[in-house]
This record gives sequence, structure tokens and C-alpha cells, in this order.
Amino acid sequence: IHAAAIKVIQLCEYDPKEAVLTNVLGSINVVDASIKSDVKRTVLISSDKEVLPVNCYGMTKGCAEKVFLASNRYCGAGDKKFVVARYGNVWNSNGSVAGVWKKQAEAGQLRVTNREATRFNWKIDEAVNFVLDVTHNAAPETIHVPKLPSYKLGELADAFERVYEVPRPA
Repeated sequence: IHAAAIKVIQLCEYDPKEAVLTNVLGSINVVDASIKSDVKRTVLISSDKEVLPVNCYGMTKGCAEKVFLASNRYCGAGDKKFVVARYGNVWNSNGSVAGVWKKQAEAGQLRVTNREATRFNWKIDEAVNFVLDVTHNAAPETIHVPKLPSYKLGELADAFERVYEVPRPA
């Protein structure tokens, strides 16, 4: 399971070379090692930010997906082994909106870039079970996307503002 990546959007924007080296070249290295070691199944953990990317992070994850799926061509007939698991945000994971906004709300100011933006979230155990299912049951050369509940950032911000009694900007 290949989950290594620079996932912080601001870091990818600041240093796109490192984002490409880690997220794309790192994926190529995993593919090469998997083929050389005759690994039976290799899963790339990708991101919903790969779809119509607007930043370097999404672009590099898109390239990593292309590398993974195309790498099935380098395997022997019937030995295709590369699949992609693509999903959204894991609730309360490092850098998730919940933790960031909790700190901001406790400081008295919530920063919301776009109240209309939609996010998809799930819990860590759901994400783990999804990846394990893809690892054991997915057909090669496929991208797997779970159906996740969604919400608008504005709705979540309203809840944080109520719970933490944060004044809403005028």
C-alpha cells in the first residue's frame, strides 16, 4: 500500500519540485520495486483533489494515478497488479479541517476560504476498511472511489461558530 506523499497543499505550491519528486517519482519507485519483487498487488492511495486539480498537489496525485495504472502494461499477461484507491478527507486526521478549525475557534476567529466548497469525509476505520477491501478484491487497472457523505464548508463553519461561540465576520 503506497500512501507516501507530500499532502500539504501549501508545501506543494511552495516547492513543486519536491512535490513531483515525492508524489510522482516516489510512485514510480514503488512501481519499479513492486515489479522487481513480484508483489502480487500494489495499491496507490490517491485523493479526491486529483479530480480537476487546481493545485500542484492534485496534479501530482493525478500523475501518480496515471503511472500506477499504466504500469500494468509492464507486467506479464495475467499478472496485472496495480490499482488505485481514491478518497477524501479523514475526519480528525493530521491537518483535517476539524482540528484546524477547533484551534481557530478556540482563538476566537474561524477562517473559511469558501463557504460553498464541498468536502467529503469519513472516519479512519472506514478508510482503512476501504483500502483493505481494494487491496484484496479490486480488479487491476481500476480506480476505486467510495461513496462518502458530503457537506458544505459553510454548514460545518456554522456549527463550529455556534459550538465555540465564534462571532461571524460581517
